[in-house]
Amino acid sequence: MGKIEIEVNEYFKTHFSIEDISNSKINLSNGIQKLIEEGIVEKDGCYFLYSKKPEGKLSPDLNDKTGNEAFYNKILIDDYSDEIENIEHCYFFEGIAFAKKMAHCFLKEKFYFYVLYDNNFCTFTFHKQREGEYWLVEDLDKYKEDAIVLIKTLQ
Repeated sequence: MGKIEIEVNEYFKTHFSIEDISNSKINLSNGIQKLIEEGIVEKDGCYFLYSKKPEGKLSPDLNDKTGNEAFYNKILIDDYSDEIENIEHCYFFEGIAFAKKMAHCFLKEKFYFYVLYDNNFCTFTFHKQREGEYWLVEDLDKYKEDAIVLIKTLQ
């Protein structure tokens, strides 16, 4: 059975704690839950959230399969979530809970699930791990203005 590994950048470490990830007890909003229920579909060797799959051909401007997946799967958590009153950074914590749930649904393959938060908006995306293809630079600490949580599925 697969496992998950969680990485965070330095910005995350200075503003949050790892306990924020493991202790997150947020129930997923209906919109986020619907994304999970719809599942992931495969198209031309790429994996997409059902509602985010491209209609036509994949974009050659995005260089590779990883770029296409990360681009098309990108969602603003705020657009799918119900605001949770009295919880600071609620979208970020819901984004993390969503990424963890997605990761646990897809443990048989190697995927990267990203949650990025700039204190205003929370963005989620994912892609399959492929040799020689990257979406973000490997050193997450190079990103100085966003908290980043990367959840990797391992085999």
